[in-house]
Amino acid sequence: MAVTGHSVVAQISPALVWVTNSSIKLEQVIGDVDWAPRSNTASQTISRFNIEGTDISSSFLSGTNRILIFGDTIGTNVYYNAADLID
Repeated sequence: MAVTGHSVVAQISPALVWVTNSSIKLEQVIGDVDWAPRSNTASQTISRFNIEGTDISSSFLSGTNRILIFGDTIGTNVYYNAADLID
C-alpha cells in the first residue's frame, strides 16, 4: 500500500502474559458448596434463594457498598430471564 506524504508505522499488539500467583479466589458467590476446598459458601444461594447459577455479572459502588448485578438466573425449578418484570 502506498501512502503519499505520510509514513506508515506498524504497531505490535501487546501480549497477554500470565503471572503465576497474581490472583486468588476470594469467595464463590453462587451455590451452596465451593467444590475446590469442599466447604459451604457464605451465600448459600440454592437453599436460601433457589439460585443455582447466573450468567456474567457486573459490579459498581453505591456509597461504601459494592453492588453485584446479574443477568439470566437459573434456579432448581425456575428460570429467571433478565427481561422478566419484577412484581
